[in-house]
Amino acid sequence: RGVTFEKDGLVYTIASEYQVWRSVKIDKKWNFKYVVKNEGEVYVSGITTPDSIVKIPTKVSYPTSYCRNVEDTATYQVLGIGESVFEGAVLKDLILPYGLKFIGDRAFSNMTLTSGLFVVHQAKKMGANLFDGMKTKIFFQYLDFPTLQTFGKKENLPEIYTSHQGIKLSGISMDKRF
Repeated sequence: RGVTFEKDGLVYTIASEYQVWRSVKIDKKWNFKYVVKNEGEVYVSGITTPDSIVKIPTKVSYPTSYCRNVEDTATYQVLGIGESVFEGAVLKDLILPYGLKFIGDRAFSNMTLTSGLFVVHQAKKMGANLFDGMKTKIFFQYLDFPTLQTFGKKENLPEIYTSHQGIKLSGISMDKRF
């Protein structure tokens, strides 16, 4: 839909929004009054709070664009992170949820985390050149060959770590540090 909103220091873009109509049971009887339940999907498209701890939630609630009544809110599933969202940002920490569907190109390039460590949960689709120029150590809980291919130029990468159990690189041997 292209509609954006800001909440807790992050800008979200609505990818989809829909309504569910259903009847409800009141006083042990079915009431045929329909209830609107607004839901949808969003992705992180910007940041408004530099130099802070940023936590991307799995779900975010915000007044729905379908209703004009402020009390009507929609709960959106957070799908992923758009292109270049955190590029060049200086944050205390960035906490990603597990289960993102995508992380866009250059999403974290030249980003600095003053905490010194960035824990990344692998998304289903990871963009190119995600970590170019980062000055922060990165820890992957799981690392596979398609993810390695998205890193871009190896000479411009930060230190990347994973556990031996987290390496799934058939036929490729590597130390804990990439």
